[in-house]
Amino acid sequence: MIPACTHDACFCLQVYAIATEDMDALTFATPRLVRNLCAAASAKLPITEYEYEKVLEGLKLTADQFVDLCILCGCDYCGSIKSES
Repeated sequence: MIPACTHDACFCLQVYAIATEDMDALTFATPRLVRNLCAAASAKLPITEYEYEKVLEGLKLTADQFVDLCILCGCDYCGSIKSES
């Protein structure tokens, strides 16, 4: 069961993680991202959890730098920036 809380007229849910195959979700600072949760058993893909703060720490980047890096690498919505060399 997902714990819930109420604050005045506001109702909020506390979610442990987002289950998605779209790594772009990390650019929106989702605290935890889980991949392959719904993958077919026959695919034998490991379920992987990414923690946003640990990703930033491991890359030694700020949140803004991480978003910039993701844009430079390309995403679902635009192509990557081509090198002129």
